[in-house]
Amino acid sequence: MKNSEIIELTEKLFRTGFSDIRNGKFQYAIAKNKDILRREVKIIESSIDAAKSEQLVKLQEEIRPVILAKFEEVEKTGKRVLSQPERIEIEDRTIREWDKSNEYITLFEEFLKLRADIHAQDSQLELFYMTTELTDQLPLNEAQMNAIFQLIK
Repeated sequence: MKNSEIIELTEKLFRTGFSDIRNGKFQYAIAKNKDILRREVKIIESSIDAAKSEQLVKLQEEIRPVILAKFEEVEKTGKRVLSQPERIEIEDRTIREWDKSNEYITLFEEFLKLRADIHAQDSQLELFYMTTELTDQLPLNEAQMNAIFQLIK
C-alpha cells in the first residue's frame, strides 16, 4: 500500500460513521485500524514536514501573517467566512505579488516534488483485516462499505 493510499484510507475511516453497526468484532476492527492508520499518517506527515527546506520554512513564516491579514480584511468587508477556494485564490495572489515570490515558488515546487515522492512510497503497514463472513452479516450502507473494502480479506 502506498503512503497516499494510507492517507486516503485514514480519511475515509474517520469521515464515515460506523456507530450504527452494533457488532463488537466489527467495531474492534474499525478502532484498531484507525489507531494503526493514525500512527502511520503521523509518520508520513513528519517525513513531509522534514522535506521542507529551512529556507522554505522561513519564507512561509514570513508570508503567513500577510496572508492571514488578507483573509481577515476580506472577511471583515464581506461579513462572511471565506470558502476554501477563495482562501486559496487570495493566498496565491498574495504570494505572487510578494517581492520574494520567485524564490518561494521555486522552493515550494521542489518541496511538492519531494512530497509526491513520499506519497508514492510503498509502506509495510500491517492492517487488521476483517473477513467477508463478518461484513456480509452487517447492515453496511454504501459509504460504509466503500470506506472499509480495503480492510476485507
